[in-house]
Amino acid sequence: MKSTKFLPLVSGDVTGWKELEAKTRNTTDTAQPYIRDVFDRLRAAGKRLIFTSDMYLPRTTLEAMLSSAGYLGHETIYLSNEHAARKGDGTLQGVLIRDFGKDISIAHVGDVYDADVVKSNAAGITGVFNPDQHGLKREVSCRTWPAASTKLS
Repeated sequence: MKSTKFLPLVSGDVTGWKELEAKTRNTTDTAQPYIRDVFDRLRAAGKRLIFTSDMYLPRTTLEAMLSSAGYLGHETIYLSNEHAARKGDGTLQGVLIRDFGKDISIAHVGDVYDADVVKSNAAGITGVFNPDQHGLKREVSCRTWPAASTKLS
């Protein structure tokens, strides 16, 4: 998506930036192959599939992002902004335990080790680390940026 529109930041209003991010994400997000394979296998095995997110974007935007990346058949999304809870401090995982109970087996796969593994394990949820593949791509491609040619010591 080519954007030539500059959005002003006036008195903390970030509405325009949020809208631009939502539009950009809906046209650029794709499924990570490994996670998509795990998702498809779990769905085929009849497992309940639930997404969690600390993203500030609204549910409708996240649903559209998941759909455009081919993630179909999940039960729901637990959003930090709807539960006043975060994965980063373990409170969103606590909401999952409250809603599903302690006697159910839950596995949480994520790309932020502390939030997705450490905090999940502390809440009684099995945390599985999957490094962010988008970040790995960005680091390689940023070498073409003019500032990237500066040698750091």
